[in-house]
Amino acid sequence: IIGICIGAFFIPSQGFAPAIMVIGSICGFIFILLQLILLVDFAHSWNESWVGKGKDGSKIHYFGLIFFTATFYILSIVAIVLLYVYYASKATCGLNIFFITINLVLCIIVSVVS
Repeated sequence: IIGICIGAFFIPSQGFAPAIMVIGSICGFIFILLQLILLVDFAHSWNESWVGKGKDGSKIHYFGLIFFTATFYILSIVAIVLLYVYYASKATCGLNIFFITINLVLCIIVSVVS
């Protein structure tokens, strides 16, 4: 693997750079998609486990679910505010404002649906 990484620097960039860019974009998309699937599966398993323990009589697990849910919602709100402050503070940042707002709206929709 190290030899391939070093050898890649000696390949002419005429046809190599665009091909590597496309391959990198596709592999990056697949990686992010797999990470999202694993994250959702982890959250679902965690919820099922703690709800099951809560039904068995453990009130601390219900409190834990409420606490972590509130914490993650607060962190999401703080993150959205920071995104607006640092990446959409000027009126010329229309595309940034658009993507941050779309993300916010989709998060609200998913929260209401769930």
